[in-house]
Amino acid sequence: MDWLEEAGYSAPPATWDEFLAIAKSFTKDGTYGFGLVGDNSMETTLFWAPFLWGNGGDFLTEDMSEAIFNSSEGVEALEFYVQLYREASPEGSVNNKRGDSQNLFLSGSVGMTTVGPWFPKFIENDAPDMDYAIAPYPVKERPISLGTADHIVMFNSSEHKEEAWTFMEYFTNEENDLKWAKYQGFIPYRQANLTDSEIINNEDMAFFLNVAEDAVSYPTLPEWPQIDQAVADAIQQALIGVKTPEEALNEAAEKVNQLLGN
Repeated sequence: MDWLEEAGYSAPPATWDEFLAIAKSFTKDGTYGFGLVGDNSMETTLFWAPFLWGNGGDFLTEDMSEAIFNSSEGVEALEFYVQLYREASPEGSVNNKRGDSQNLFLSGSVGMTTVGPWFPKFIENDAPDMDYAIAPYPVKERPISLGTADHIVMFNSSEHKEEAWTFMEYFTNEENDLKWAKYQGFIPYRQANLTDSEIINNEDMAFFLNVAEDAVSYPTLPEWPQIDQAVADAIQQALIGVKTPEEALNEAAEKVNQLLGN
């Protein structure tokens, strides 16, 4: 919060315009406003998605038959992401994954970054004296956050399905779900654990539980990994300037539509 106060602000940014203005004000004397994720991988899509959704865009049509992330809303969201990179992020951000951006924040090199409920545990362990605050994604058209979950999967070809299922039941039972959530800083999987006193009285966790009400999840279809990568490719191409945001997203949409049989 001291960076905000020194820059003359009394609250975290609530809109895109405020976010860019504050990020630019932090960018001076070897520090930067925003720890952007730009690596050509699923993590870049992960942290760009709320800008797309928050601007009224989406990845696919409702029936998941056609790409629409190259709509005017999507292009504007990528233009904004590129602007954040060029005006308020370290040059090497085009190669940064989530862990890199988080480390830049922990070291005091950037004033803001995008995180999930796991990050306060990193601060507690690696920068216990840091004064920080968590705020929602800045709003353009609507408040939004990414809803996602880690999964435990049993392969259909497994030769030890009974043993695997025994472990899965053990790991995800109510007691161990709560232990895992507290250890990792995750939102519990089990609804019963959402009322645990340590969970609901934790200020950081209370924040993430609150914004989860505005969460949107990725489309669920077998082709998603390829779609995800096509979007990540487009984002990075726009960041490094080899294509405009519109050109990059249009090319990616064409690839996705071919993948979907269009």
